Amino acid sequence: MSERVINSARLPAWSYKATPEPKDLAEKFAAKIAAKKVEEERIRKTIKQIKKRISATVIPSLYEIKGAFPNGIFQLKRQYNASDDEAVGVYFWLSGGPIIAILSDAGKIAVKMLKLRQNGEASELLLTDIKQQQISSPEELTREKILSLVELAIDHI
Repeated sequence: MSERVINSARLPAWSYKATPEPKDLAEKFAAKIAAKKVEEERIRKTIKQIKKRISATVIPSLYEIKGAFPNGIFQLKRQYNASDDEAVGVYFWLSGGPIIAILSDAGKIAVKMLKLRQNGEASELLLTDIKQQQISSPEELTREKILSLVELAIDHI
C-alpha cells in the first residue's frame, strides 16, 4: 500500500482516483485554462513574428529576385489577413514551373510546392526536396532560405 501512495504522490490527484472530487475537477479545469491561455499567447506572438518576417524579409527578397529575371518570368502574389490587411503568406512561381507557397498557419510556417493541373486546380507535390526546405520558426525566414526555394522551383521546371 505504501508503494502505491509513493507512486501516486507524483501524479495529479485526478489521475489515480476512480472518482474525482469536485475540487480536483475544478483544479484540473483551472490548469487546462491556464495552459491554453499560455499557448494562445505563444501562438499570437509567433503569428506576429511571422507576419513581420514575411513583410520585412520574404517579400523584399522575392522582389529582388523578380528584378533579376526577364519581365513576366518570375511572378509572386501575397496572401493577406482579412482582419488586419497584413501579409500572412506569399506564392511565387517561374513560368512553366511549380508554385511555391510560404504560408502562416496557426502559428506555424508551411512551405508547399504546388503544380497546376489542366483544369486550373492546384495539387500539392509531396517531394523530399520540399520537406528538406521546411521552415520551423520565423527566424528561418531568411533571404538565403528564399533563394534556396527559388532554386528548388527552377530544379522542378
